Amino acid sequence: MHAKMTRDRKKLYINKIEKTISDLEDKNMRMKSVLVKQAKRHAFCVSPEIIPMHRSVDSIPSITKDVAT
Repeated sequence: MHAKMTRDRKKLYINKIEKTISDLEDKNMRMKSVLVKQAKRHAFCVSPEIIPMHRSVDSIPSITKDVAT
């Protein structure tokens, strides 16, 4: 009986964690969508003749690279 209760609690815990992950992934996608819209709007407001370039995060130089520690 105790083992069954433990398995049931674990199943509920796993289901709750999976739901939380799903909710966070959905929220993350919505936030990314808003961020893209804001970036496009900002790029147009700052300089409408410049076409925004699509870059990967790796191509952006780091600020801390040249800082001596």
